[in-house]
Amino acid sequence: MRRAPAFIQVDVDSLWAVRRAYGFSDLTKPPETAGSDAVWDVAIPRLLELFAALSIPTSFFVIGRDMDQPQRRARVREIVAAGHEIANHSHSHRLDLPWSAPEAIQEEIALSQERLASVSGQTPVGFRSPGYGMSEALMEQAREAGFLYDSSLLPSPWGFAMRFAARQIIRAARARSASKPGRANHPAASYSSGRAAWAPNHPYLPKPEAFYRPVRHSEAILSRRLSMHSLPSPVARIAPPLILEIPVSVAPGVRAPFHASLSLAAGPAWFRLALWLHRRARVPLNFLVHGMDVLDCRDGELPAQAISKRVFGVDWKKKTAALRHMLEAIDRQYETERADQWSREALAFTRPASPKAMR
Repeated sequence: MRRAPAFIQVDVDSLWAVRRAYGFSDLTKPPETAGSDAVWDVAIPRLLELFAALSIPTSFFVIGRDMDQPQRRARVREIVAAGHEIANHSHSHRLDLPWSAPEAIQEEIALSQERLASVSGQTPVGFRSPGYGMSEALMEQAREAGFLYDSSLLPSPWGFAMRFAARQIIRAARARSASKPGRANHPAASYSSGRAAWAPNHPYLPKPEAFYRPVRHSEAILSRRLSMHSLPSPVARIAPPLILEIPVSVAPGVRAPFHASLSLAAGPAWFRLALWLHRRARVPLNFLVHGMDVLDCRDGELPAQAISKRVFGVDWKKKTAALRHMLEAIDRQYETERADQWSREALAFTRPASPKAMR
C-alpha cells in the first residue's frame, strides 16, 4: 500500500518580519537596511544541512521584499540548487493581507512573484499568506495569479491560545520599548479565522465562494489519486485555473496544531501523539517549520525572558536535534514530496478535458 505523502514546508520569516509582528523595538526598520539577519545567514544553512542529511525535499516560502538584499538572493539560489522549491510568502508580510483591498492583494502577490521568479529562475506555484490568514478575495487572487496550491490555512479552533501567547510576547516587548505593533501586524489579525477552524485537515479544492469548504467530489478525487485508482470525471462548474488548498496539518479530533515551533515548545510526547493521530487518518501531512526553529537568543538578539524564553531560549543544537527526530519520524511513515510537484500531478487529474466538461 502506497504511503500518504508528507510535505515539509519552511516559512522564511526574516527577523524584521518577526520583530514587526511581535512589537520589538525596531519594528519600523525597513528590511533593506537591516543588514545581517540570523534567519538567512544562520538558520537556512542549518536547515539545508539537515534536509540534505535526511534526503528530504522541501518548500521554502520566501518574502519578496527580502530579495532587495544581494546576500539573500544568493541564498535563494542556494536553496534551488539543493533541489528545494521556492514559494511565495507575500511581498511585505502584512498580517492583514486577507482583508486588504483586491488591488492591494494583487500587488503584494505580483511584486513577490516577480522578484522571486527573477532570482530563483522558477515561477513560484505555491503561496502562503502571513499569519495563516485567508479570505475569499485572497484565494481568488491566488487562483488568478496561477498558483497551483495555497498553504495558508491552519484548520484549528485553538487560534485563540496562539494569539494569547503572541500577546504575551508583545507585552514583554512593550515593557522594554515604546513601540507598538500596527493593526496590520497585530497578532489578532493572525492564526486563521473562525470559519477556517473546521476546514478539511487534508488537501482539497476550495469552493470559490467559501475557501474553507471543499467542492463536491474534491476529497474523492484526491484520495483516489493517492491510491492510484482511475479517477472520476473532472470537477464540474469550477472555471479554470484550479487551485488546491494544502492546509498546515493539525492533530485529528482535537484539531490542535503540532507544527515544528509548537512541538518544540510542547515537547516530544505531544509530537508523537499528534503524528500517531494523523497517521491513523491516512491523509497527506503538511508539516511546517520556521527559520526561527533552529535559532536561539545568541543568534538573533531575541528576548530570553517570559514566554519567549521557551521559544528562543533553548540552545539551537538541542532544537535542531529535536527537529531532526521529528523529520525522521515523518520520513519513516510518509512519502516526503515537494508540494509543487505533488500539486502539479494531482491537478493534472482534475483539469477539464474541454470547455464542455465545465458546463
